[in-house]
Amino acid sequence: MIANYIPHPNSQMAQNPLIEALGMPLLPKQFIQVTTLSPDMMIDVSSLPTEHHGYYTRTFIDNLSECYVVQDEAPRLYDIVFRMIERGYIYRNPLVYGDIKQLQFADSIEIPEGQERTLKQTANQQSFLVAGLSGRGKSAMVESILSAIPQVISHQEYQGQKFIYEQIVWLKIDIPTARGQRALLWRILESIDSVTGENYYESHQKSSVTALIIAVRKALLIHGVGIIVLDEAQNLSETRQYEKVGNNENATLKFVEELFNKVGVPLLLVGTLSTLNLFSKEMTAARRIGKTGSLILEQCDVESSFWKRFIKQMCPTQLLKNQTTDIDTLTRHVHYLSAGIPAIASSLIKATLSYLTYLTPNNQDLSMAALDHVFKEQFLLVSGALTALKRGQFYKYEDCNPLSQLHSVQQDLFSESGSNIDGNQVCKQSPRSSRSAVNLT
Repeated sequence: MIANYIPHPNSQMAQNPLIEALGMPLLPKQFIQVTTLSPDMMIDVSSLPTEHHGYYTRTFIDNLSECYVVQDEAPRLYDIVFRMIERGYIYRNPLVYGDIKQLQFADSIEIPEGQERTLKQTANQQSFLVAGLSGRGKSAMVESILSAIPQVISHQEYQGQKFIYEQIVWLKIDIPTARGQRALLWRILESIDSVTGENYYESHQKSSVTALIIAVRKALLIHGVGIIVLDEAQNLSETRQYEKVGNNENATLKFVEELFNKVGVPLLLVGTLSTLNLFSKEMTAARRIGKTGSLILEQCDVESSFWKRFIKQMCPTQLLKNQTTDIDTLTRHVHYLSAGIPAIASSLIKATLSYLTYLTPNNQDLSMAALDHVFKEQFLLVSGALTALKRGQFYKYEDCNPLSQLHSVQQDLFSESGSNIDGNQVCKQSPRSSRSAVNLT
């Protein structure tokens, strides 16, 4: 993308090409329109032999895997990410602090005295945590947000002056299951290489952890990386007291925080609820990683805008010959069987639709009975965990157990909040509703 500068009204961000090249953020309706992916369901099998109609119908059911329905929380998270990127560039304005590319030839990332202010970003660094149940759609939500933000912006001229620069706005990195620091640092360098065409990874295959840290920090500064998205954050090791960067081979939360904090690049952590265990023993880590806040995604609410839109798009009942069950019944029963987990609901609907195409036309109804039959036949492996979620027995499954602590903490907060200024009792919301976003319309 070629830079198209939009003057920023905030004086802290004005006259900064890295910020003004981002342009104006999308409005919520624009964001929904850009990121919604509808499947191709315009099937016409009239010219094919009747005995093959079922097969080709199933190929269209498979198309449902390509669709994406915007979750209610996504526009707000998009807004947060966009502002994090903007603010992260305040102390990295190349017109104020000079050409940061000079670091490419330096043995460290120590910045000359005249540019010391660039490290003010350390104290101003933005960071946010997205954690949720497995299958809740965290990664898909973040990927949809990133798809609405240009990854690479090419600068050629700014305000009539030559300005050649390739800006990397965001990088998404999956934290490897191997918890070593080298594995994570190599993964970051590989990600930078894939976007820039550089060979950071190859040139640092034999480097020490310390050298890799310097290489990563320099590369982030040289290429003007606006935000780092670390997915699968639950793969990080538990932070130990007094642990410092480079002193231990495990890639811990503290290691990640200090790695990016040094250069002030904003950080978005995405992981399952197990990620919350990393914060359970140390308030400092929770405070630093959650500087900008956090979003905890539990089961979807059956009455939410997202769930209704999701079921409507995932149930192309026009492919069936005798659909009689209404959409409201499907919305509620799929929610009951899946415990409000979109990934499970999606798999269950697709499996049931495919099953029905093998039946005679009179029996092709996406009904409660059909959903129950396929669930019992194909989803026994997850039925125990879903039952535990429905009953609030989070302790039975390791990756759901953090919900026990979350709900306990929230109940304590509500019980301790006595009354408001007028002496009236404060309304006590349910844990799930208190974390839900405003519904989209």
